[in-house]
Amino acid sequence: MSDDGISGHWDGEPHLVEIELRPCPFCHYRPIAYCIPPHTHGLSKLPPFAGSFYIECPGCSVGMCDEEMLDLQRRWNDRPYDLSLACSVPVMKEPKP
Repeated sequence: MSDDGISGHWDGEPHLVEIELRPCPFCHYRPIAYCIPPHTHGLSKLPPFAGSFYIECPGCSVGMCDEEMLDLQRRWNDRPYDLSLACSVPVMKEPKP
């Protein structure tokens, strides 16, 4: 780890995070949560990336990001549902392959 707390180069793969999430409020697919860890950019002059967390829906591509996973989880789960949509779309469909 460098002096600035950034832990080297990133392998390019997001790290999946297991947390409890409500279905997507728009299409009701099961969202995924992941983090991109802190890293430096060895081949470019980009500044070090401090890392962040993401929640995305594979069904409709809506997503959110934040520097703190618990804040992100709370914001995702606290969003209201459109009950008219919930009546016409099955809840918790699996992502498309």
